[in-house]
Amino acid sequence: MKRYNPKDIEPKWQGIWEETGVYTADLQSSKPKYIAMSMFNYPSGAGIHIGHAMNYTISDVKARFKRQQGYESYHPVGWDAFGLPAENYAIKAGVSPQESMATIIPMYHKQYKAMGWSNDWEKEIATHLPEYYKRTQWIFTQMHKNGLAYQDSRMQWWCSIDKTVLANEQVIDGKCWRHDGPDDPPAEKREVKQWFFKITDFADELLQGLDVAAGHPLGQRLDRLALSVQQQPLHIQRAVMAALQAPHTGQHRYQELFQPIRAGLQLSDIHASECTLAGGRESTNT
Repeated sequence: MKRYNPKDIEPKWQGIWEETGVYTADLQSSKPKYIAMSMFNYPSGAGIHIGHAMNYTISDVKARFKRQQGYESYHPVGWDAFGLPAENYAIKAGVSPQESMATIIPMYHKQYKAMGWSNDWEKEIATHLPEYYKRTQWIFTQMHKNGLAYQDSRMQWWCSIDKTVLANEQVIDGKCWRHDGPDDPPAEKREVKQWFFKITDFADELLQGLDVAAGHPLGQRLDRLALSVQQQPLHIQRAVMAALQAPHTGQHRYQELFQPIRAGLQLSDIHASECTLAGGRESTNT
């Protein structure tokens, strides 16, 4: 039996896949659709690593499996050029994200294709291009015009190395989760002026919309959406919790606030005065 030589066989078939467009999804076809969505990569100049190999191989296996089942299977590919690793690389190189991404992404193309993933390259997305961010800018301006985006100063965890805020979950043993070495500085609390979205103004609609998404045929086939639908009520309720807690110090009783919401009580019926305060220490559950 002839020895398997990946350097010969893999490029041959990858070339055939690209020439024939076998992984280009026709989203207008009559077939049932399946979207094997993975997070978009944050290009940092270092190339892909084993974490990328694991992440995108999982979605690739699901995309191929669904294709064999007769689905119009779409495996998206794209680049989050404004993610923290990409931003830090651009700062270190002393250039704009547009310039750094133009240099980095072609190398990622080569590495992705060498992995043999079934990505649809005709629909590639890159967040640093005007064709993409003009849409997000338009959405932001509409939210700002309608009073749903606003600036305020809040105390936040701060990483002095990455120069960015951190979520509570990203502070581990007092240090930034990316920089937890013995010589790395601890995370610190700092007052930061930042942008906020007032999702509490339409939290009822968000919660009601989750029921629609869960019942939609496409939503039932998207595993990640199904998981998100399960988790989102807690995230929305936490946002309401933070808004009600802001004028006070102390710790709210979560059950007293959350149970009425789950029972169908409108958020507009719940007032800050109805939230019982327990204890006197500063709450960390914001």
